[in-house]
Amino acid sequence: MKVLFLTIGDRSIASTRVRVYGYLPYLYKENIKAFILHYTPLWHCRKIVSLKRVDFFEKILSKIYSSFVLFFFLIMTPFFDVVFIQKVVLSNFTILILKALNKRIIFDFDDALFIHKDMVHILKNSRVVVVSNNNLKEFVLRYTNKILELPTPVNVDRENFQRNGKGVTLGWLGSPVTFKYLYAVMPVLESLKARFDNLSIEFMGADKNLKLKPLFEARVSEWSSEKEREWLSRIDIGIAPLGDDEESMGKSGYKIFQYMSMAIPYVASPVGINKDVTEDGINGFLAKTPREWLDKLSLLIRDASLRKNMGRSGMEKAKAMYSYEVTASALIRALKEVAAK
Repeated sequence: MKVLFLTIGDRSIASTRVRVYGYLPYLYKENIKAFILHYTPLWHCRKIVSLKRVDFFEKILSKIYSSFVLFFFLIMTPFFDVVFIQKVVLSNFTILILKALNKRIIFDFDDALFIHKDMVHILKNSRVVVVSNNNLKEFVLRYTNKILELPTPVNVDRENFQRNGKGVTLGWLGSPVTFKYLYAVMPVLESLKARFDNLSIEFMGADKNLKLKPLFEARVSEWSSEKEREWLSRIDIGIAPLGDDEESMGKSGYKIFQYMSMAIPYVASPVGINKDVTEDGINGFLAKTPREWLDKLSLLIRDASLRKNMGRSGMEKAKAMYSYEVTASALIRALKEVAAK
C-alpha cells in the first residue's frame, strides 16, 4: 500500500511533524509506504516558525515553488492508493482535477482554517476528513459525516521523571505565533515571582527579542526538536493560556498533551479542547480569571505531592487516549478503508 502526502510544511512545522512524520514508523510496520511532498519551501517554513518577515520577492519564489510541487503532486496521484492532504487548502479547480485522477482523498487539519479560508469544497470531496478536536468536528459535520476525530498525538515516556528538587520551575512551551496568549497571564506570573523566592520561569519557543527578563527574570530559549524533551524534563508546572475566540476553540491541545506525556501538572484556560481534556483538579487545573490563575498556580507551587499526583494522572490519561500507540491504529485503519474503496 502506498500513500502520497501533501503537507503544509516540513518537520519544522509542528502540525506536519506530529500529524504526519510522527506516524511514519507505525505506517512502515504495517508495510505502508509513504511519499511526502512539502507544499511550502523549507526556507519559508523557517521564517513562519520564527515570525520573520517574508518580502515580496520571497513570496513570489514561494508561490512558484508551491506551483511546481502541486504539478508533480497531481502527476503522481494516480500511482498511489491514498492521497493524504495535510492542512493544504487547495482551490476548487485543483480538487476537481485531483478527484479525476484519484478519488481516494483524506484531508487532515488541526486548526480553525475555515476562519480565513473557504474549504467546503475539499471537505465535500474527501473520503475522510481527519480533525483534532470536537469543535472542528462540529464544523465539518455541516458538510460531511465522513469524519475521523484524531487527537494530535504525543510520545508518552513511561519513566518516572525526577525533577531537580531545587525550587520549582514553571514553563510554557509554544512558538512566537502562540506567545500572544501569554500576555493575559503576565501580571499573574509577575505576582508569583514576587511571592515565591524558589520559583523560576522558563519559556521555550517564545520570541527571544521580547523584553521579558526585566519583568520577572524569565529564561527564554528557542524551540528545538532535539532539546524539547530535555527542556520539558526540567519543568514542574506547565501553563496553557488561550483566548476566548474561534481561533482558540480550534486549537488541538498539543501543549497540554506534551505536559501530560511528561507527568507535568498544568493550569489551562477553559477553552476548546483544554476544557474537554482537563479533569479539573485531577490531571490539571482550569483557570479563567487572574485570581483563579494565581490561586491554582500558587497551590501547585506550594504542594509537591499534589504536583506528583496530578502529573501521574495526566501521564496515564495521555498514554490511554493521546499516545501514538492509540491514534496510529485508528489512522492506519482509515487509510486501509479508503484504499479499499
